[in-house]
Parts: sequence; C-alpha cells; structure tokens
Amino acid sequence: MRRTSLGSLSADGVVNLERALSASDRMGGHIMQGHVDGTGRITSIKEDGDSMIYRVRAPARLMPYIVEKGFIAVDGISLTVVKVGTSSFTLPVIPFTLRNTNLHALSVGSRVNLEADILANLEEALDDLKAGKLLIVVDDENRENEGDLVMSAETVTPEAINFIVKYGRGLLCMPIIGERLDELQMPLMISENAGRKEQTAFTVSVDYKVGTTTGISAFDRAATVLAMIDPAASPDDFTRPGHLFPLRYHPGGVLARPGHTEAIVDLCNLAGYRRGWLTRRHRRVRLIERVAETRLPTRYGEFKAVGYRSYFDQGEHIALTTGEWKPDDPVLFRIHSECLTGDVFGSLRCDCGEQVDLALKTLAEEGSGVLLYMRQEGRGIGLHNKIKAYSLQDNGLDTVEANKTLGFDADMRHYEAGAQILLDLGVSKLRLLTNNPGKVVGLSGFGLEIQDRIPLEVPVNDENRNYLITKKQRMGHLLGNC
Repeated sequence: MRRTSLGSLSADGVVNLERALSASDRMGGHIMQGHVDGTGRITSIKEDGDSMIYRVRAPARLMPYIVEKGFIAVDGISLTVVKVGTSSFTLPVIPFTLRNTNLHALSVGSRVNLEADILANLEEALDDLKAGKLLIVVDDENRENEGDLVMSAETVTPEAINFIVKYGRGLLCMPIIGERLDELQMPLMISENAGRKEQTAFTVSVDYKVGTTTGISAFDRAATVLAMIDPAASPDDFTRPGHLFPLRYHPGGVLARPGHTEAIVDLCNLAGYRRGWLTRRHRRVRLIERVAETRLPTRYGEFKAVGYRSYFDQGEHIALTTGEWKPDDPVLFRIHSECLTGDVFGSLRCDCGEQVDLALKTLAEEGSGVLLYMRQEGRGIGLHNKIKAYSLQDNGLDTVEANKTLGFDADMRHYEAGAQILLDLGVSKLRLLTNNPGKVVGLSGFGLEIQDRIPLEVPVNDENRNYLITKKQRMGHLLGNC
C-alpha cells in the first residue's frame, strides 16, 4: 500500500480494469505486465484542443526507462510519452481515453502508479552496444532456445573475440545484409536454404588474408570482421573456407524472421551503426512498397485507389483515399480486413460488407479520409480456414472457439504494414472508424496518434447476432446494438 497509490482509494472510487493477456492472445501495441514500478505526481494539466496534456514527476530511478515516443502506464492506462525532462515527463490523453478511464478525475498533485514499458530497457542495451559492450540475445524457448553473445562489428577487438570464443564455445558468426555479401561474392553454404525462414542462412566461411596468418587467432578473426564492413575490401581479400561464418540477414528483420541474425542487425541499426553494410539499412525497416494508383469511381463518389505490396506478409493491400489533408490533420480512417464472403457475396454471417459500405459513405460525406483494405481474410487465418471455422460454428462453437480448434488465435492480424501505408500517405493522426479497441492499441504502437474512436455499427440480423455477441463479450468489441 505504501509503494502505490492504492492506499488513497475510498469506497465507490473509480478504478481502471483490464483483463490479462491469455497465453494464446496475439500481442500488439504497448507491452505492459500490470505491476507498479513506482509512483509519480501530476505537476501540471493543460488543455490541447479536445485532449489534455499531463506532466508527471517521476522517481529518479525510473527516469532512465522513460523515453520520448516510448510508452508508460499511468494508473494502468498505457500512454505515449511525448517529452522527457530531467525529473518529469509529458504525455497527451485523447478524448476516448478521457471518457473511458478515471484519468479525467486527476488533478495537480494527484499521486499515480507508474509502470515502464517492458521494452524500455532496450535503450540501456543500445547504449551498451554503442559503448562496445557485449549483449546476450536470447530467442524463443520454442525455437532454438539459446543465448548468443553479440556486439557491433564496428567495435570488435581481439580481446572481445577471445572472450566470445572462450565463453561462448561455439561458431563465430557475423550477421550481415545480403547486398554486402553479394558484393563480396559470398554465397550461401547450402543454396536450398535460400528463402527458408526456419533455417539459418550460413554463407561460405571466410578469413581475411591481408596482414593475417592462419586466420584462427583472435587477432586474425577480429581483422576479418572489420574487413567485412570495410567498403574498400574486395572479394579477393578473403580466403574460403575460413574461421568466420557470415549469416545472411533476411529483409524485414525480426518482423519477417524472428531469429538471432535479424535481431542482431536490427539492434545495431537502432544503435546507430551505419558504416559499411549498415549504411544500406533504413533507420526503420520499410515493409511496404507503393506499386500502382488510379482513380476509382464508386456509388459514393470518386476515390483514389493506391496499391501497396507488403514484404512482411507478401500481401497486396489497397488504400482508398478521398480529399486532401495537411500533415497534422486528424484524418478520418477505416482499416478493413478482407472478407470475400461478406464484402463480395453479401454473406449475412458477419457485418463486414455493410461496414465497408458505411465506411465509404462516411468518408465521402466527410470529404476526406482513407479506407485501408488489408488482405487479411478471416482475421488473418485465410479464406479456406475461415470456411472451416464457419462449419465448426454451425456445429455449436463460437468464432473464438472455432479459431482455437483450428490452431489459431482469435485474431491473427497485424498492423505494422497498415501503419507504414498510412505514414506513406502522409497520415500520422487518426480519427479511427472502428468498434474494435484492439485496432486502437495495434495502430498506436507504430508512431500513429489515435485522436478519437468513432463507432461503425450496422444493423444486426438473425444470422450474425451470435457472432457479434461473441465479439462483444469475448473479444472486447464496443457494440451497443447486440
């Protein structure tokens, strides 16, 4: 009680509640554990349009884990930090959050519980990388379940190589992007592994032959690592086979292949190492490509259709836009997952087709906005699996139980590609047309500001009533008509 603000609660006091994440739920957005790292005090509250700007003084031991554009939970509500000072931080609270939590009741001087984002210690790890220190990177226990000693290639020394070889007791490997490997003419050791995400992409092993001897000493191996990132080094500078094992990085990073190779390169990129092969990396991996656009006349008016290809899921997604907006404008937006049965065939088992129509009509009446049509059929499980799920529902299961019976989570969708499409369209602030709070969380985790949530409810029918009730009761959808 002394360590939190719970001692100040009284009978009839309003508290924020959130159900725990189950083992099979899909994670997205901010990652919180539900504990209290410390308490802070509200030092100022200012209006900013419909939102409120809160400044919170925090304990000195927590401040290193609070970063700009990072996340923090205030009284259990996950919020985005916009500014960090020496002893305090600032965060905005949008109208939707103000209406649906007890944050509107806070005043200057209020004591609040604080929890730093579980990923906040990544900043400390990046600082260690910049300082030339070693990290231990551990992968999923259901994958290789091992930890690797890693460091940036740019800070490698013979002493570090000696430590890694002595205590790591394994192969000395160097993750590196494909373009640099192609320049150095270092092909995969096993060509059949090309494109196979479950296999580690070893290239032929190498030694640097300029100024070295056998290639096995810590000095020689450090020289080989540094030569790999030296733009002046050429294929003829290396002997094959050798004592360093390059690993080919998969485009898209850990979002495309969650392996040690991708994690290490991504970490080095985040730490700011851009020399040599890292200069070819974007600061943030770009997962989408704009491939085509045209005008699209509809019954609701004319839209522009912009086609995108996603490198993350190989999907072909479409953005329908109308009107214009400025960079800071809160744009009316609907993200809609493909539903062939509802959108095309008019199925009554769901509300998808009617939602597409209502969204287009609403955008046309607004005069500007975006409908993003994502190829994530059946909440990400695919058309044929959705049909199998329908069959299970006909035999008494609800939509969540049917997915789990087929081996899927209730919702398999992701929002990274959609968020990048919005940023490509010049949209960073949203008024989101949705009944699904998961979309609010999913999109806000990728640099987008959700300024408001606008319901998108359509009439209920006898065929989809139980489906919508399940979405409301088991998936947390905000529906008032069922």
